[in-house]
Formats: sequence, C-alpha cells, structure tokens
Amino acid sequence: MLSADDFEKRRATLVDAGRFRAARALEEQYLRDHPRDISAYRKTAETLAAMGNYAESVRQLELAIAIKPQVPGLRKALIVNLKRAGSRERAAAEQGLLDELLAVLERQRSGTREADASLAKARSAIGAGDWTDAFRLVHACEQQPESSRALMFRLHCLVHGWAAALRLEQNLVRELGLDAPSRLPLGLAMLGIRARLSLGLSREGLDLARGVADANPAEVQPRIQVANALAQLGNHAEAMTLRMGLWNDGEAAMLLPVIAGFVTLRDIEAGDAFLASAEGRGRCPDPVALGRARIALHRAKGEHDAAFEATLALEAHLDEAEYAKELARQACDSRRSDVLNTLLERLVGWAASASHRALYLKAGPQILRAHFACLLNAGAIRPSMQALEAEVLSPAGSNDIAGILLAQGEYRRCEAFLQAAVSRFPSIPGLWTKLLTALGLMDDQVALASARAQLKACMPPTVALDIMAGGSANAWDVGQLPELLEHALSSPNANLQERFFVSMRRLTFEPGQIAGAIETTVARSSALNASRLQFIMSYSRDRQLWDSSVTTPVPFSAFQESRRVSAAQIAASLARCVSGDAARELTPVGRRWMEDCIGFGRRIEAGADVALMQTADSFADCVALARVLIERIRLRQPTSALRIGDGEGHMLPAHPFVADRVDEDRAFIQNIWWGAGRLTHRRAERIEEDFRLALRRCDIIGVVPPWRYVRDTPTKGELIPQHRGIFNSLAYLAGSAERIPVATSAHFHHDLHIWNLWGEIFGAVRSVSWISCHDMSEYLRKARGVATRQRILIPPEQRWAGLFKTRAPGDSRPETLLDLHDDICAAISPLEGEVYLVAAGFLGKLYCDLVCRRGGIAIDIGSLADYWMGFATRDYRLDQEADVAISSTFVTGHDLPRTDTRERILGIPGAVRSTLDGRYNMATEEDAHAAASVPRHQRLLRIVGHPRCASGFMATLFSEHGLEIGHEVLLKDGISSWMSVVADLQYPFGESTLDGIDFEHTLLHVRDPRDAIPSIVLENGIARSFAFRRQHILRATGEDIARYDRPLERATASYVHWHRMALDLQPEAVIRVEDAAEAVPRYLSGWYARDTSGATRQTAGVVGYNATQNTRRFSQPKPKPGRGDWLSMSPALVEALDGLCERFGYVRPWMHDAGAGTP
Repeated sequence: MLSADDFEKRRATLVDAGRFRAARALEEQYLRDHPRDISAYRKTAETLAAMGNYAESVRQLELAIAIKPQVPGLRKALIVNLKRAGSRERAAAEQGLLDELLAVLERQRSGTREADASLAKARSAIGAGDWTDAFRLVHACEQQPESSRALMFRLHCLVHGWAAALRLEQNLVRELGLDAPSRLPLGLAMLGIRARLSLGLSREGLDLARGVADANPAEVQPRIQVANALAQLGNHAEAMTLRMGLWNDGEAAMLLPVIAGFVTLRDIEAGDAFLASAEGRGRCPDPVALGRARIALHRAKGEHDAAFEATLALEAHLDEAEYAKELARQACDSRRSDVLNTLLERLVGWAASASHRALYLKAGPQILRAHFACLLNAGAIRPSMQALEAEVLSPAGSNDIAGILLAQGEYRRCEAFLQAAVSRFPSIPGLWTKLLTALGLMDDQVALASARAQLKACMPPTVALDIMAGGSANAWDVGQLPELLEHALSSPNANLQERFFVSMRRLTFEPGQIAGAIETTVARSSALNASRLQFIMSYSRDRQLWDSSVTTPVPFSAFQESRRVSAAQIAASLARCVSGDAARELTPVGRRWMEDCIGFGRRIEAGADVALMQTADSFADCVALARVLIERIRLRQPTSALRIGDGEGHMLPAHPFVADRVDEDRAFIQNIWWGAGRLTHRRAERIEEDFRLALRRCDIIGVVPPWRYVRDTPTKGELIPQHRGIFNSLAYLAGSAERIPVATSAHFHHDLHIWNLWGEIFGAVRSVSWISCHDMSEYLRKARGVATRQRILIPPEQRWAGLFKTRAPGDSRPETLLDLHDDICAAISPLEGEVYLVAAGFLGKLYCDLVCRRGGIAIDIGSLADYWMGFATRDYRLDQEADVAISSTFVTGHDLPRTDTRERILGIPGAVRSTLDGRYNMATEEDAHAAASVPRHQRLLRIVGHPRCASGFMATLFSEHGLEIGHEVLLKDGISSWMSVVADLQYPFGESTLDGIDFEHTLLHVRDPRDAIPSIVLENGIARSFAFRRQHILRATGEDIARYDRPLERATASYVHWHRMALDLQPEAVIRVEDAAEAVPRYLSGWYARDTSGATRQTAGVVGYNATQNTRRFSQPKPKPGRGDWLSMSPALVEALDGLCERFGYVRPWMHDAGAGTP
C-alpha cells in the first residue's frame, strides 16, 4: 500500500516532468487505497485541470466536499474550475455558499479563539502541576454566560470531571439537534468515549466508539478506542486483533498497546518476537515507546533488574518528572533501596525549590509510594507525606497518597485526605473505592452511609454500583447486597464480576444475612445467575464456618451438614436452568449441552464408590479428598490421581453431538500443546489407547465439576472447542462401564490450595519426585520442607514456552513433550509408595498411570505448578492460599490424620531454616557448618516483641527520631520485627534472615495482655505466623502450644513463651507501647548522640500504637474475654501470665471487667 509521503513525492516528480497521464494512474491507485483523503482528490483535480479536463476536475472536488463540506479551500477551487468549465451560474451559487460558510467559520473562530485560550490556560496549569488554578479557571468559565457547552465539556474532561462532562454532552446533543453523541464533531465525540471508559462504562464506551468509527471511517482514533473498550470489557483477543490490524496499517502508536496485549494474553514469546521485528524494521522511531515496551516484557518475565536497566536508558528521552516516576517504579520492583533513598532526598530538595514545584507535585506521590512499598519505612516518608497531603494533587497522585495511607493503616488520615480529593475529583472511581475501603476497615457505618449517598449523587447510577460492587466487601451494607448482586450478575464487564465474586467470598456478614440477600436476588435473577449464586452461597457458608474456627471450636459435622444442604440446593438450581421457562434464556444448542452435562455429571457421581465433586465450595469434600491421599501415602498404596478437562476431552472417542468438529478440535488443542507437532495416525492410536487405559485404571479421577456447567454454558448459537471438550469428557466417563473408586473435581489441585490442605499432604512425605516444565526442587524444599529425589524436567506447552523460558540459548533438545514422550516413559522409576507430582498436561495422565503401575503414588497437579512458580496460566482466578490452615484452627472431630511430628518440626540441632509456611526446620548440616563463616555486619538497634503488639508503630516512632528502622525489613540502623526474637535462616515474612547481623542494642516492646492476647487469638489463625512461633517455642521450651484446645489458652501460651524467649536476649530496656511516645526519647538519650529534643516534639503527630488495630480478622470480631475466661485457663498459664504482668507493670487481665466472655 502506497504511503501518503511516497504518493506526494512520486506525484510531484511526474507532474514536474509533465507526465500527467502517469500522474493520473498514480492518483487513481492511491485513491483506491485511501478513498477519504481529501488532499488526494484536490491533487487529482489539479492534474485534470492541467490536462484541460475541467468537468472531471469539478467532479473530483465535489467528491472531496462531500467528505469534508466545511473546508473553504475546496469550495474556492471548485468555483475556479466551474468558471473554467463555463458553468457561470453554478459558480455564482457556489460563491454564495462559500460566503455563508466563511461567515459561519468567522463566528466559530471568534468563539474558538476564546475557547482555545481557556483550554490553553487550563492545560498550562495542569502541566505545571497547579490543579488549583485549573479548577479556578473552570469555575470562572462556568460563571460566564457566553461560555459554550462545548467549551465547558472540554474543560470538564480536562480536569477529569467525567460525570459532569457526560451531563453537558447530553445537553450539547439536544442543542445541536443530533440523534446520538456519535454525531458530534470528532474531537468532542472522542472525549465522550474517553469519559465513558474512565468511568468504567465500558459497554457504552464501546458502542459510542463503534458509532464514531462508522461515522468517520478514515479516522484511526475511534478504532483505537474500540480496541481499548474491548480490552476493558475483558475481550482481550478481539482487542488484540484490532490493534494488530492498526499496527499493520502503519500506526506506530500501537506498539505499546500491542505489547500490553501480549502480556495480558500471556504470550510473552510472541511479544519478544514482535518487539524484535518492530526494532529491526524501524517501524517505531519513538525511543520512549520502545523502551517502555522492553520494560513491560521484562516485568512480565520477572526480570526486574533488566527492567531497571532499561529504565536508566530512558533518562535522555523522558522529562524529569516522568523519568523520576518510572525510575521509582522499577527501583521498587528490583529492590534498589539506594535509588529510592536518593529519589526521596531529591524530593525533599524539590519541595524547597519554587522552580521545581511542578516536578515535586507530579513525581512526589509515585516516589513515596514506591519507597514505602519497598522499604515499609513510614517514618522516612512521613514529612513528605504530610506535606503532599496538604497539596491539590492530580487524580493519580491522590490515588498514590491514599494507597500509602491505607497500607499504613492510617484510616482516619486516609478518610480526611480522600474526602478532599473526591470533592475535587468526584468522577474518579479509584478514589471512591479507596474512601469506601478506609471507612469499611474502620467499620464507621455512619460515615459509610454518608459516603455512599455522596457517591450516588456524584456518579451515574451504573457507575456508582460498579464502584461499590467492585470495591471492598468491608464497605457493603447488607441491605444493598441484593442490588449489588443483581448489578454484578448483569454487568458486561468480566473484570468487575470477578472482583465482586472474590469479595463475596470474604463477606463479614452473618451467614443468614448472606443467604437472605442471595435468596432475594435468586428470586428475580435468571436461572443461570441464580445457580451461580448458589455456588457462591455454598462457599460463603463454609468460609464463615472456617473463619469462625479461629476464635471458637467448630465441629466438623457442621461442614458436613453444610455440604449436604449445598448439594441439594445446587442440584435444584441446575435443574431449573434447563426446565420450563428458565431454559428460554439458552439457545437450543446451549440447553442440550447443559442438560446433557448435568446428566453425565450425575451418572459419574452415581457410578463412583466415593463422590467428592464439591471440593471448590465444600471444605468437607476437600478434607475428605486430602484424607484419601494422606492415607494412601501412609500405606504406600500405588495410586493414580488424575484430572480430565476440556483439552483431554478432545482426545477421547467423540460423542455424536460433537463429532462433526472432532478433527478440527484435535488440531486446535494439539497446536496449544505442541505447536506444529501432531500425533501421526499409528502413534495416535497407541497414545489414545494408553490414555483410555489410564482412565480405566485410575484410583482418583477429577472431572469437570458442576460450577463449570454454569460458568461455561454456551450463550450463543454455536459451541466452541472448550464446550465440545467439556461435553465429550463427561460423556465418555458417564458411559464407561468401569467403576470409579473416587470421583472428584478436575480442579482438586487448586481447591486443595485454596483450602490450604497441601501442607497437610506434604506433611506426610519427606521427599517426592516430579515431572514438570519447572524445576520445582527449590520451591518444594523452601516452601514445604520436601526434598526431590527424581526430577524429570520437560518442555512446556508451546503457548507458554516464551513465558517460562525453560530452555537455554542454543539448547538443541527436542522442542515439545511429544518428542520426548517415549524417553520420559522409560525414565519414570518410582520407589515403592513414593509420591510423584505430575504437571505434564495430556500426556501427564499416561505418566500418572505408569507411576502407579510401577508402585508409586501419582498426583496430577497440572497448572498448580505454574502458580507455585509464580505464573498465572489460566483464565480463572486462583485465590491466594488461605491464611487459615486446619492446624491453626479449632475444627473438632475431623479425621484428617495429623502429619506433623516433633522430629519433623524441629529438624537438626545447631541451625534453623524454616520452611516458608513456618512449619518445619529444613536446615542441613551445611547450614550448621556455614554459620561460623558468615561475614558479620553491625547495625545499631534490634526491636523485638510479639506479633500484634505494635512492632510497626515502634519502627515509625524510632524513625521520627532520626533512625532508619524498618518494620520487618532491615534498614540502615536496624529493624523492628517480632521474628527477630529468634535466629532463623528463613523468616516467613519481611526480611528473609538476619544471619550475619550483630546489633549494638536490643529493645523489647510489650503490650497490655488484656488488649494483646485477644488480638493474638486472631493472629493465630494466620497459619505461617502460628506455625513459625509453634516451631520455635517447641525448640526453646519443649512446649507445643498447638496442644491447647481453647483459643484463649493457645494465645496466652504464645504470649508468655515468646516474651520469655525475648527476655533471654537480655534487652537493655523494656518499653510498654502505651508509654512509648515518652519512653523512646528517654531511652535514646542514653546512647544516641543526635539531639532528640526536636524529635520528641514531633511525636505529637505520630499515630498511637493502637490506632490501626483491626477489631475484625478472618471476618471475625476480636474476642472480649471476661474474668471467668481468664481464670479458667490452666493454672500454669495463669501463673506465668501473672509473672509477666508483674514484670511489665500491667494490671492482670482478670482484674478488669472485660465483658461477658467468649468460649
């Protein structure tokens, strides 16, 4: 395709040479490819006039005027050519039209000059970071009657007043007599699209962008916005197709959106290849875009050091503020504390310089956010934070400051800051979300009700509901839950739905309230949405029970009863989806698909000895599955536990319903697995037969569970490969004559992760073997305390090869797993009863069968291996492993074997290297010998204590006095961390170890046990925290605090023993956090040379130690034990706590009237 520049050059050469016919041929060729280029029509008219063909010249100019009727130059040229053609009357008429056009344009220019001046002033103010002046200008224009709606529309968009802009747009459309916003002048229409997308009105933005694109087919910007809207709606594949089309049409600005698309679609290898091609061909001359593309790809691969280096290369190309922000972001990711401290020093200098004010306001919030995210040092950034909180910042800067305040737990300050921010920027959803979150965390129901009312007054109703539904569940009101449920279920935005349903799983309302809200919504929802809600309600019910077991004993029978109720409700909801009027929302194909899938699932369950299909939403089912696996491991019983999903379904004999596309589907799935590789006919028969044998012989089979029928129901007239694969897998297993020992969910590997049960399974083994494209040896050792005996490293699926980068440059091994299949089969050699973790896709099912037949225990972990290694490779969200573990709760009566042993917990003497989950000491003899040779480094101060006793407050307080003390992070002068009571080569939180660090001073901070121990009851629900303390207390004292079967006793035992261990460090002072503001300056005056008198006065601005306490955790309120609860503890604990109260100067908790008591 000929570019505009090439056309101009070649045409000029031909015309100058008098070669008019050749010029005409070139013009015709160009206009075929660019039919709306009015400049080309005008050039063509000039060529025709030069050839004496005035009539055809007139026709070309008329075509140009039809495209852009308000260009005076076109009409002037038309008049000249009409006169040459002898059409004097027509020329006179056109002259009249031209005069009218010029008069209109003159009036417009006058208004435009004023509008341009106002807009220029506002842009200049914002460019200087002076949002106050920009708002003043907007207000002044609003007071002037002559200010046009178009001007005010532009101004409101400029200051991010999107909701006000849309109201003005409606008036503007009516005023101009238009039938839709897409008919507005292009510049205004584009602002309308931006306003909608900024508010999260993705579907409306998409519709408008498509309308504007249709009305302006030669314009590129509307098509770009169509792609942006599709991406915002979660339709990344279609957005990527559009962006690639624009790139191929020569739009260099598409480089970064295309790279972002590759990252979102997790096709990093393709992204690398695309960028290399763009650089090699010189398609994008912008060094900033190229640099940011490199940074994005490096970050997607976890190459943060490389991303940092790529950022340094941008210094000469970015303005100072943009460079400082980018540098701060990448320095945070690559943990360059020296760079972050330098940036913080520069920020202080910029604040003091009037000439650097714009730089200070623009870059300051991002620098502070990155500094705190990396170093967690609230004291270091506090002066700059307080100064910036008083400024009028940009929306992005306000978001950064609010995020820091939320992370610090400064909820009241955050509320005050955000109330001011939303008064300036009432149309920024992120600011409202943070405000509601802060108020929810404070449980300030009055302020929440007021904020919700403000939000509804400021925002369009749909946007207000989007903000509430997509925000924190802490900010929800139980009365509005049905409305939020209905809104989320009907939203076209998949991202909003995902956020909402994740929040639903963490609601703090009573189960009865949630059930009532869901039942209200179910009654007026579609059958499919009602069924989806039943799954959520089932999970929420069990989650509430599970969370409550942190503070109160819960019998396992409660979970079993919950499972029974859920199963009946889910079965009824599924039946409604395909019956009567409810089925009308499905196409005939969709109804047949769902009806048959439900029937197949029931037959599979009925044909199994044990059916555990609800592992996603039933804790009882997941525990039962974990118990089966642990028992088989203990008995060394050969086992094959594998999973069958839609991909494997394509490789089974085709059911007639999906048989017409079987070859196409097999080619599709093999392309994902092996790229160009294909199973040849004879080899295909052998492998498919082996696959069917593996299914017949397996002991545990995971099949597509009922929640997938609902989530993946075909809503259009045609099935896609995923639908056909699901259907065929279920149809084959339902029709099998083989009895299934255990039938469970194909997502059991993820469900065991979500319910935090893998720790119990790994507790039953000391070593494993594995088959995976990831080297999991180090992860399994560090995270689980499990050694690797045999590792079989395989190529990844073709689509993830670039993301995982498991092959070294120049590696000549075969590229796909299919190529290595026979070698892997030969290599599998389990010991008797040995556990094999298999993550090998379709062929992994055959490997599970081989492991079992050779005497091992194979567990198909699939994509869980990717998640363990830090890669998200599925389109559904895998929740983080829950804080709560069964070993840290008070679930009674379950028959899950206890796999922890004293020997396993303690490990070898002489060194401690805890697993990342805190359960075990995995130190080796090498660790013990290496301790003596570790280089020593000196720091000033170590502050120790017990968790939930204000170690973060202590770090902040010392920072106020000029010391760089990190909270659970080692900074220049020291650390404040409850974990530093003990020596460990791998702490579970914060700084990984303090090995090799000596401290000149050690300080113990303590908190009133009346307040602290109820908080520790909640803290003990955090599995890593509890397991770490349990392990170290057992080592130091011989006491296993897990033996206590009452929450208050367990928390008291931890408080007592941990403080005794801290006292064994012989701290030179003990400071009560309640008195710390006065005690710290006195303590420092004894040895710290800096004058602290000024610093002492600053502590008035420091938040008190208990200001950020949460009164709830795990959706549970903080217990309020009464006198009887304290005195009913074991006499030894009461005596030990009495002794510490005496030593620390606290009133005994049982001497207060602290409430009615807790179990």
